[in-house]
Amino acid sequence: MAVFAQELRCDARLVPVLATSNANVADRFPTDMSEGFEAIWIGARPATRSVRALFRSDEPLSLRAVRIVHVGLDRLWHAMGKAMLAGIERISVECANLIEMVVETRRARAWGLRVLLEDDYAAVVVPADRVVGAELGIIDAAKRLSLPVAVISHGVVNAEAVVLRRKHDPLYDIDRKPWRAIKQFMARLHPAQVKTLPEGKRIGYYLPEEYVALRWTGTLPAMPWMIGGGPSDLVFVIGEADRQRFVEDGVPSRKVIPAGGPQVDRLWRKAQRRRQLRADLAQKYGLDQDAAWAIYSLRPRVPILNASLEKNREDVRSVVEDILHSGAKVLVSLHPRGRRSDYEDVLADLEVPILEEPLVDALPGADLFVTYLSSTVRWSLLLGMPTVVSDHYGFNYTLYDEIDGLNIVRKREALRPTLQRLVGDPAARRAIGKRLLRQAERIATFDGKGTSRIVDAILERADAEEAASTADARGRCQAR
Repeated sequence: MAVFAQELRCDARLVPVLATSNANVADRFPTDMSEGFEAIWIGARPATRSVRALFRSDEPLSLRAVRIVHVGLDRLWHAMGKAMLAGIERISVECANLIEMVVETRRARAWGLRVLLEDDYAAVVVPADRVVGAELGIIDAAKRLSLPVAVISHGVVNAEAVVLRRKHDPLYDIDRKPWRAIKQFMARLHPAQVKTLPEGKRIGYYLPEEYVALRWTGTLPAMPWMIGGGPSDLVFVIGEADRQRFVEDGVPSRKVIPAGGPQVDRLWRKAQRRRQLRADLAQKYGLDQDAAWAIYSLRPRVPILNASLEKNREDVRSVVEDILHSGAKVLVSLHPRGRRSDYEDVLADLEVPILEEPLVDALPGADLFVTYLSSTVRWSLLLGMPTVVSDHYGFNYTLYDEIDGLNIVRKREALRPTLQRLVGDPAARRAIGKRLLRQAERIATFDGKGTSRIVDAILERADAEEAASTADARGRCQAR
């Protein structure tokens, strides 16, 4: 969302209006939003209106009764026994979560109605239409006012990946404790909330308390496994391949629009000045411009595999050593959720720098991209950059299986020879790059105009909604 706001500066037709939970931000639209800026939503209105920012300033929810329960736990320890006490603690925490989600949703809905009525908004743009709390509350406010809701999908969204993250957690297992009765009730009443695995296990998308909160507030998305399966009107994806995947996973085809996008636009602009970018990176990180450069994008820790931080650090060291052994110079890009302090000492031992720039700003300067099964693979394919996907965790996602020229390494021992072949043969890299570029059109329209296309579609939909609302009001007046 922050990237979309930045890109809107290049388009005078919409003024982004930022709403955030950070009450300490200055009362104006930030001039230099970072990737980590927490935007709950962005309202868009015609640029003829004055520019001002709107901020949420919700006070933390006071749950005095729940805190009293926790304060009393120590006193109850000896009287009730550890097992019973653990159950009470779990119930109190989950009840607190439920109450907080309900209150947050209702506050966001009331706040959204007030704010959206104050000015002439064209639409509401959100990062997703399935997140419990403020996001669905504001979407509900927009729907009540007949304002179109748009979602801009930045990453690779895939129901298969969501199921994989939930399948080992008993809280999502419909037929296991705890809260089995609630989960089975949900499965009977809302079968689209449940995925059945080949072995017969049934997995729910929401936690039991999330489901109850969504039912309570009337904001339960119809099909939450994919972004776009909720109450949004428009879902913008970067290209035709994503559009097809969204539709296959149940998102109505009328909602899904391949348009490129703000991150792809940013990548395109950086690619236009690749020579200067490479010179800047070489000077900053002490790299030889004539050598082959590889950017290694770190996988975040993998909770579903119970991978410890130490195991993650060992994996990082091993992969970087393989890249260095190939003769390439290495730059490491952290995942947005990654912490520099977790890897700094490991990479310092190998004399490998960590990028200070976001990956999208540095990737066009590299010769080779090494990563996991990430949405950023699409960026390197658009650049025609040879890419090695290391899937030695064995996820076996099928997202990129159809890409000719992409190296997906599923066995750990195959990574080093694959890297040596690519780094040692510039002609092979160029040939692979040409094969990738021939497929790029299906991945995204890579011309730097994605944000403009998104704005066009939002305004077109807003005009249609306004015309329909006016006609409806005129018809009611005539009927009277």
